[in-house]
Amino acid sequence: MKTSRVAFSGYGCLLSTAVWGLSWIAVAAVAFERVRHSTDLPSVFAWALSAALGAVATWLALLFAKAAGTRESEAPTAKEPWYRQITGWFAAIVWCGAAVLWNFGIIGTLLRLAREGRGWFMIVLLPWSFVGWFLMFVLFTGLGVVIDSLIAPFRRGEDSTPAPPSREEPEA
Repeated sequence: MKTSRVAFSGYGCLLSTAVWGLSWIAVAAVAFERVRHSTDLPSVFAWALSAALGAVATWLALLFAKAAGTRESEAPTAKEPWYRQITGWFAAIVWCGAAVLWNFGIIGTLLRLAREGRGWFMIVLLPWSFVGWFLMFVLFTGLGVVIDSLIAPFRRGEDSTPAPPSREEPEA
């Protein structure tokens, strides 16, 4: 009998969408502050674009929240040799560092552009923001896999013994 359990790696899409959406909401707040002082067209465009993307990301995060976290139990995977594990961990650390730096750079640039009222240049950064969203997805899913692997030894007994069937008395 297969059982479902919470898997931290299943929250990667939700977390990346939430962080990405919060960054666009922050950009919208900065752009709105600019619109309050100067209602030029690029400033209004920056505010409208960032508010729309923040709303879309919030909607997606709510959709992903419904499906996040549960998965069917699976057979344990084979252990890798120690040298492959070390190179895998090293690659994961480098990837996570690159994803964090990329997103700090893109979000910081978007905030600066919104503050300066250069909304048309935000369109150029839009595809790079989607790349950052993907990098965050891989980052959070990877962190979830790490957490799942660290708590796996404590879950070994969960799936091995199914609950005994209930004994109900037949009605006469």
